[in-house]
Amino acid sequence: MNIDATTQSLAALIVELPLLKGLSSNHLQILADNAMQSQFKDGELIFREGDPANRFYLIQSGRVALESS
Repeated sequence: MNIDATTQSLAALIVELPLLKGLSSNHLQILADNAMQSQFKDGELIFREGDPANRFYLIQSGRVALESS
């Protein structure tokens, strides 16, 4: 799949998310242009408290546990 097809696919997912309703089409496109899909294994650590906030996660399926020390 090329980048344009991936961006189009992610844009289609993003516009349907209730959390993002009300954003302008321009803002939705910016999100889609910068989005990437990721998969994580069961038990895999995604980030730690204090890590740089350089990602925004939208969970399509599965579960995530948030723990604080």
